[in-house]
Amino acid sequence: MTPFQVNAIIYLALLNALTLLIMGFDKRQASSMKQRVSEKTILFLCLLFGSFGVYIGVLLFRHKTKKKRFVYGLPPLMLLQSVVIIYYVF
Repeated sequence: MTPFQVNAIIYLALLNALTLLIMGFDKRQASSMKQRVSEKTILFLCLLFGSFGVYIGVLLFRHKTKKKRFVYGLPPLMLLQSVVIIYYVF
């Protein structure tokens, strides 16, 4: 593997782990009626290739399940990002 591939895999793993944790944190904050993570921040992280972690967070924490952006918008974004990742990284 090239250094680019290794760095890309590390980047993707860390970013998606971070977005999953953010979804769990936001769910806890929502349950406690405390300050939350903005949807803009979560969507921005999705655009930086963190959509897999967010989608797992949607399913795992049952968070943002009523938001059409997350339920219907993430799968096509994930498909597009998968194609880009496969093309450029592998």
